[in-house]
Amino acid sequence: MRIYKKFKKVKMDTNLKKGKEFGNEKNGNAIFALIFTTLILLMLTIPPITSEGVSVSQITTDKQNYNPGEVVEIKFSITVVDQYGYCTLDGVDFSITDGNSLSCSLPVYIGSYTDYNCNEHYINLKVTQGYDNCNQYGGSNTYNYVIYWQIPNDWNSGTYIIRVEASSGGQTSTPVTKSFTVTLPDLIITNIWESGNRIYYTIKNQGSGTAGSSYSALYIDGSYKCYDDVASLAPGESRTESFSCTYTCSGTSDTIKVKADAWNYVSESNEGNNERTETWKCQPDLKGIDTSVKVSKALDCLKREKISFIGRYYAGKNSWKAITKEEAQRISNAGIYIVSIWQESANYARYFSYNRGKEDGYNAFKYAKKIGQPSNTPIYFAVDFDVIPEDKEKILDYFEGVKEGYNQY
Repeated sequence: MRIYKKFKKVKMDTNLKKGKEFGNEKNGNAIFALIFTTLILLMLTIPPITSEGVSVSQITTDKQNYNPGEVVEIKFSITVVDQYGYCTLDGVDFSITDGNSLSCSLPVYIGSYTDYNCNEHYINLKVTQGYDNCNQYGGSNTYNYVIYWQIPNDWNSGTYIIRVEASSGGQTSTPVTKSFTVTLPDLIITNIWESGNRIYYTIKNQGSGTAGSSYSALYIDGSYKCYDDVASLAPGESRTESFSCTYTCSGTSDTIKVKADAWNYVSESNEGNNERTETWKCQPDLKGIDTSVKVSKALDCLKREKISFIGRYYAGKNSWKAITKEEAQRISNAGIYIVSIWQESANYARYFSYNRGKEDGYNAFKYAKKIGQPSNTPIYFAVDFDVIPEDKEKILDYFEGVKEGYNQY
């Protein structure tokens, strides 16, 4: 309307209206002046239009790699340029996607928001006013966003994309994106052993993410026994840990199982490899005797006394103390182990030499075969006197001879 009124005030040349002297220089100047005046008025009356009245800054996060359960700090700013006197932020679309996702519209008013519901994901955010000169012609407003969001524990490893898009006065910004990576640990048990009635184990994080604190559990023969507190483990880190409960092997064997992250506090890339199971043979609490006399008639008594093994002798010359095949069979049938001992005399230093060892070795293994001793079971050779340092070489030579006697047999 203002343009129209100003045009009414321009005095038109009557000759132009009548079509006279159109080519006259005076009239040409008047036409140029009219066009120039019109353009100036249009430029002053209509505000400039930018190519994008609303824009989103670069998105930043406090770091690049995260574990599930960690909190991500997300920052960005939105600038709204005055469009026909309008520079109000109308909407902010926010999303994080890659398989798992969240997506919602963020608040556009200044303030702090706790547990803001973003598609069933609860975030904390704060919106503050930045640059503010919208009241000036062609000015702008800036809105600063800070978001704190906890990555769900069940999110998988991978690259995720943060996307922000804003709108104002019917215009929509170019979407801005920022990627971050979720990395996962992987806990395994690499070794188990016993020492001093305690069970020790090695735990390793073979994944690409840090494993937070967790608990390992000990099971014996399928029954839970106790747990162990495990501090966080960096990628590739191994540590020796132990359980506080005492352990004594029972029966003939025990099945030992150690399970890392027993109660699933740590999200892992592989949840199926946390356990290690071993079967340990128990060393029985054995009670036994050794004797130079036959025990066939005393076996019932020995069993009542829970005798587990009997040491019996092999001999050649002194056959009165040597075990016979019949006696060996009766002892075995009674469920008692036989410890085989070769001894002719072996009760003085001069007895021991390489040649004597060779002879005893040959005769001992020959006798073992005679009475039916199973192969790959030991024969013990007696040293039946108080040895002094000077006797050491003779005894070592003797056992070298035993070895040769065995090889010749």
